[in-house]
Parts: sequence; C-alpha cells; structure tokens
Amino acid sequence: MRHLPLRHLVMACLLIFQVVTLAAVTLGIYYTVSVYLWRSSVANVVEQVHGLWSSRHPPPPPMVTIQITPGPSVAFPLTPPPPFPRLMFPFEPWDDLARTTSSASNTGFVRILDGAGNVLAERGTLPVPLPNPSDYTSAIRASLWQAGGQPFQVLLVPLPDERGQLFYVQTAASWQSAARLLEAMRWNLGLVALAALLMCQVVSFWLSDVFSRPLQRLAATASELASGDFSARSGLPSGRSEVFRVAAAFDRMAERLQSAFAAQKRFVADASHELKTPLTAIGGMAELLEDGLDNPAQSRLAVQTIGREVERMGDLVSQLLLLSRADQIEPRALEPVDLVPIVNDLVDEHRLLVPDRPINWVPPSRAIALATKGELTQVVRNLLDNAHKYSPAGSPIALACTAHAPVVTLTVSDRGAGIPAQDLPHIFKPFYRADLSRDRRTGGSGLGLAIVQALVERFHGDISVTSTVEVGTEFVVRLPAA
Repeated sequence: MRHLPLRHLVMACLLIFQVVTLAAVTLGIYYTVSVYLWRSSVANVVEQVHGLWSSRHPPPPPMVTIQITPGPSVAFPLTPPPPFPRLMFPFEPWDDLARTTSSASNTGFVRILDGAGNVLAERGTLPVPLPNPSDYTSAIRASLWQAGGQPFQVLLVPLPDERGQLFYVQTAASWQSAARLLEAMRWNLGLVALAALLMCQVVSFWLSDVFSRPLQRLAATASELASGDFSARSGLPSGRSEVFRVAAAFDRMAERLQSAFAAQKRFVADASHELKTPLTAIGGMAELLEDGLDNPAQSRLAVQTIGREVERMGDLVSQLLLLSRADQIEPRALEPVDLVPIVNDLVDEHRLLVPDRPINWVPPSRAIALATKGELTQVVRNLLDNAHKYSPAGSPIALACTAHAPVVTLTVSDRGAGIPAQDLPHIFKPFYRADLSRDRRTGGSGLGLAIVQALVERFHGDISVTSTVEVGTEFVVRLPAA
C-alpha cells in the first residue's frame, strides 16, 4: 500500500464500499420482494380456503340456560337452527368445495384429503401427478414444486370439522409469472446497480482528487524544500481540516527553516569576516618580521600587534564556543542561584578596572533565580561590558535587581548614544552592529548580546531593551525565581 498513490487508495476504498453497499441494497430489495410475493400468495389462498370452510362448517351457536322452577335447568341454542336443506358432514359435497376453492383462490389445481391421505375430491389438472404430502400436521405448509419444467406453489392447509377431525386442502398454483417477475427484477436491479456504480465511480474520482490535491501540493513543496529551495511554500489556505492545519504548520516550519538557514549563512559570513581581519593583520606583521625590520621599535610594534590580534581572535573563538554551547544547557542542570553576590563581584571588578566610570548599585538582601552560576555571571558581565563600551567616559551605569515571585528582574542602563529604533529588533543577532561600517574601536565582536539572549532563553527567561538616541539604553532581564 505504501507504493500506491493516496488518490488510488482512496478510489479503491470508495469502490469497495460502493460495491458492498449496492450489493447489500440490491439483494435486500430482491429478497424483500420475493418474500412478499410468496407470503401474499400463501395468505390469499389460506384466507379463501378458511373463508369457504367456515361458511360450510360454522361453529356451534352459543347456548342460553333457562331455569324452570321447580325442575332442572334446560340449555337452548341462542340462534335458530339453519334452514333446510343444510347438509352437514358426512354428506358434504367435496367436489363442490374443491370447485369453489379453485375459483375463489385462483389456483390451477385443488384437491381435498382426509387425515389418512385419501383423496376426497380434486379440481384441475397438472403436467404430472401431484405427490401426496409426506406427513400431515396441523400447520400450514408451503413449498415450491417443479412439474413439466414449470414452478408451482404447493400449499397444504389443515381444516378441522365440528368434531375436531382434520381434513386437508392441497392447492397447486403456477409460480411462473412470479418467477418471470423476479427474473426481470434481477436484471433491472443489476442494470440500476451498474449505472449507480459508474456514477459513484465518477464521484469517487472527483472526491479522491479533492482529498489528495492538498497532499500532492504539500508533497511537491516538501520535495522542493528538500532540494534546497527554502522559499517554497504550499500556499494552501488555512482551515479546520487536519490537512490544511498540517500545511499551515509546514509553511511556518519552512519560514523558520529559511530564516535559520539565512541566519546560518550570515553567521558564517560574519564569523569569517571577523576572523579574517586579525589573520590579515597577523600575516602582514609576520611578513614584515620575515623581511627584517631595521628599527627595533617597529619590530616590537609588529610583535605587539600579532599578540593583540591573537588575543582578540582567541576571545572571538571563545565567545563562539560559548554561543554554540548555550543550546546545550539541560533544564535539569538549572539550580537556585543568588544573583546579588554575582552582581557585587562584577561591580567591584569593574570599579577596579575602570575607576573613572561610576556605577550606581544598591544591592537587595537576596534575589534567587533558577539558572547556572557560570552562565548567569556571563550574562551580567556582557551587559556591563556593553554599557561600558557604548557610553561616553564618565557617564554612570545603573544596575537594579528586584525579586517578586515568580520573577527575578535585573536592569542595566547607561547614558550612552542610544540605539536607533530600526536597529533594536536586530541587536541580539550574532555579529550585528548598529554601525554599518562595522567599526571596531569599541573592541566588540558583535556576539555579546547574542550570548546574553541565548543564555537567558535557556534559563526560561526573557530579555527586553528600550533605547532613545542621545539619551541612553536600558536592558531588562527577567528570570524565573527559584
């Protein structure tokens, strides 16, 4: 089945369902009509026979009891005796009863039997003699009998007389017309079923095309996407059907895949660009040293340049490794970490390294977040470094920390040049700088904020930024409280 198209499978399933349904309906109609014809014929003959027999053998009249005092009670019939000349059994004219039964029930052959199977009278002829019943019971029996190549419906109707003795009326009526009717109905039902099946096949073809068309488009789009065309989309409209919901989810996945692939290409290009600059500087200085420099001061400058670029390249590689490992932090590795001691240590370190840059920090008693200590320290360090690099000398940096369950909030703000509004949505992308000239005078690699966002998201937190040009920038980190 996996090698067949879905369209063919749908058509096959619909065809099987239609064949089974039409067969069941056709057989049900044929069976119902044949049973109706058989039972109605039996009921008609039995009704006529019972009617004639009851008219000749009425039940005894009801009696009325009259008490004459003094003396015994005497029972008298309620109705007068039948008029003369009423002949009662055993002087019943059987031939007359057979003739009347044959005419009234419209049967071709009638004969009357006693309880021993002796023929009392018969009316009509048959192609071959009608065999006597195999047994005699008080139940009505009907059977189909073939005589001379023709079907006959044979009935055996028991009839009790006034004394409870059973007599039997056996009739044989031709079933040829009913058989022809049923045969014609079989042909007609077959033709109607065939026509209905053809019409259902046309509808099945249309339905299978309607059902499979979205999946065919989705499969074609998936093939295009697998071949490298990340702009391919199914283009199916949204709907409540599972197929259209899968198509919408597939299109969203394709958009994310396209964005991720574009981001990966941009990341590789930016990383190559960032690594190419120090490598070019190192190569140039190495060539100068290889050629030989007469001035010792120039030689020292070349060596210092090589060392500085190597250090810078090592720092860039370390940040790339940290960014790649941010997605590998397992949720079970998170633990309660007090943010206040971390900020205290980094503020003291910053005041020692940059004594001319004031930092406003009033630590709370405690602020315990769910994180990992080393990565949380990197988050605070990167935000402090970013505020230091992009604000003028002497301008203060403010830090604030609050803990209100279920969130711990850290705010880092500066009074620097600010970030233009069009650049705010992109500042967390790797290697992104608001300065299009990619000026490195600040010493940044463009990875600090990307690392911050990646780590915060692994802590199941979020980070936001607000900035005004020539006023300053504020970063707000929200982490789940432990």
